[in-house]
Amino acid sequence: AVEVGLLCNPVKVIPPSQQVKYCGFIFDTVGAPQLRPPPAKRSRAHCKITYLRSFDQTCVPRLSLVVVAGVLESMVDATPARTGHTFLRRLYDSIWATEPPTHFTARDRYYTTVALTNSAWSDLEWWQRTLADDFCRQARPSRTATIIAHCGDGSGTGTGGTDHEIGNPNQNSTEPCEPGQMWMGTWAAHVHSFSSNWRELKTLELTLQRETSRDDGRAHNATVFYFTDNLVTYYVVNNGSARNPRLQALIYRIKELE
Repeated sequence: AVEVGLLCNPVKVIPPSQQVKYCGFIFDTVGAPQLRPPPAKRSRAHCKITYLRSFDQTCVPRLSLVVVAGVLESMVDATPARTGHTFLRRLYDSIWATEPPTHFTARDRYYTTVALTNSAWSDLEWWQRTLADDFCRQARPSRTATIIAHCGDGSGTGTGGTDHEIGNPNQNSTEPCEPGQMWMGTWAAHVHSFSSNWRELKTLELTLQRETSRDDGRAHNATVFYFTDNLVTYYVVNNGSARNPRLQALIYRIKELE
């Protein structure tokens, strides 16, 4: 390489492998393809959160908080179902909750302190626990022959849905799948003042609660499709966050169930 004028840095030259570092992530194709953050990056982020938590909750340097939030955001794509983005929403809300004085420049604002809410503080704790594990996001579930389809609707005075399983949880079994099931309910009186978006999102949460409470665990490592005619539900679940506090509270529970 030197003879032809090339300089090869051993740190940056990696031989052919099934675990390749690229764009800040490790692409692991040993089994089901996985995306994971490099161990060194996880360790640095964990130390940065530990440093932040050494401050008083009511007086955290804004600049340090912004840097940590940016580092954590860079690892969101490696968290299962991009759940990490959900656990950054309240952190961002705390960072930009107050308007700076009119005489402040954009740079001056970063040299102030932030009072973190309890919920934002708990989100930092969630990230610290997650970084302590070797987390990853799989490209596909391990049980690819099992697909579970749910349809839900809850925008009116009631809620309900249907589910149908395509494929068998026991892939070696010749037994037919169980028939589709239907469930329904009526919203309590105090829910009638809530928006239709909240009711549609709550219907999704109820659907996942029913699925995870099953004794056979058919959804574990399988693909679940949820069909809805509500665009807000589609976008806030995929994005992992919502500006409305009521919707955001549901998103947290939905992501945990997912």
